[in-house]
Amino acid sequence: MNSVLRVLAWRVALGLFAAAVTTPGHADDVGQTAPTKKPAGAVAPNAPGATAPPTTTAPPPPTTAPPPATSPGKPPPPPGGPGLPSLPQNLPSPPPKEDKTIEPGELVVVSGDMADARALAQQAQALGFGVKRRTTLKGLGLVATVLRVPAKTSVGDALAALRKNFPSAWIDANHRYVLQGDDALQYGQRLVGLGKPSPFCGGGARIGMVDTALDTQHPMLKGREISARSFVTTGVPAAAPDHGTAAAALLVGNSQPSGFHGLVPGAKLLVASVFRSNGDHNDATAEWVTLALDWLIVQNVQIINLSLGGPRNLLLEAAIVRILAKGVAVVAAAGNNGPEAAPVYPAAQQGVIAVTAVDAQLKPYRKANRGDYIGFAAPGVDVWTAAPGKDGVFVSGTSYAVPFVTAAIVTARLDQRNARTATLVKSLQDHARDLGDKGRDPVYGWGLVQAPGCERSSAKNR
Repeated sequence: MNSVLRVLAWRVALGLFAAAVTTPGHADDVGQTAPTKKPAGAVAPNAPGATAPPTTTAPPPPTTAPPPATSPGKPPPPPGGPGLPSLPQNLPSPPPKEDKTIEPGELVVVSGDMADARALAQQAQALGFGVKRRTTLKGLGLVATVLRVPAKTSVGDALAALRKNFPSAWIDANHRYVLQGDDALQYGQRLVGLGKPSPFCGGGARIGMVDTALDTQHPMLKGREISARSFVTTGVPAAAPDHGTAAAALLVGNSQPSGFHGLVPGAKLLVASVFRSNGDHNDATAEWVTLALDWLIVQNVQIINLSLGGPRNLLLEAAIVRILAKGVAVVAAAGNNGPEAAPVYPAAQQGVIAVTAVDAQLKPYRKANRGDYIGFAAPGVDVWTAAPGKDGVFVSGTSYAVPFVTAAIVTARLDQRNARTATLVKSLQDHARDLGDKGRDPVYGWGLVQAPGCERSSAKNR
């Protein structure tokens, strides 16, 4: 880099002069024509035998400059007048090292026209850079030049040097871009530590779920150990089985050729359907939910997955107090009413584990509730799961984050079979991936839940 700067001091004037006398037409120009030849018999000015032109006085310049001439079909200059607009104030930093995010040994330069591109290239060549490619971008009205970085000079140092000496030029590393489609079929499973499917994971566990009915014939659920009962009053239309099918598949779904697999497919799932179709939405009464919870306790479940929420209700609250006293874990959705919304119940009830949702980049779900009742964060944005009548669908919401925390508690119990629920939850708190302010915070709770894994799960646990 030092040699680059030393050479510039005495060559810059030469470079500017060279730019002024450069003739058009380079082999590396795309879409350029060869220089025009002079007509036969023409004599260059000041050549031997040429007659000097008469001396004339130039007319005074016009008060207002005429508009620049444009050729038919030539695109107008980009915003900011002829050439390029001013550089942004916050330029991307030079890459600190050579890595896979940049093309090695290359810089790119954007110019407003071919004359500017050649002028800068001439000066850069005087500093040891070479022109690898140059392309006229006709649709954009720009010229892109790729420069070869001098040997033994890093891309970062070369970029810093050129930016310092050409402060108005648009110069950067030749960054690489990749397709941004995440492996959404199982990104959530990977984030919580359950990325490798095991057909026996969760064996011996009994999970209760209060939701809609299920499509048990869906390929992701067919053959799974599932028991179901409806608590919707006879004669009342039941809600479509979409939501329950999606949540159940996340918990115990079969592995699919697409790569999808349930989190704890070896567990037994007991489903209490409580939702009715009520006009343009689905809902359930506190009574039905309480009846469902009662049935699940009779079935000796160890953990209850509640992907539902609403206002505080004393009937439901009393039922949950009893459930918690029996040592059964209750995991509930934090709510989708927005960051400023009031707390949602039963998630906000003391002792209940409230779950919020994050996306593949660990950013909070934009509709998720926030508050001091949030316990854990889990994947819940664009999560792939089962849907009745189709292979699968992408879903979002704190409802779909709940199964990940439920599964984490199930796998924690595999490692500590005689531990109390409070002990298991404390272990998850200690191992959660902190995402927000240090410690527990109202956005992520204790952080992204991490499942212990299923190393100790086997067929005999079923």
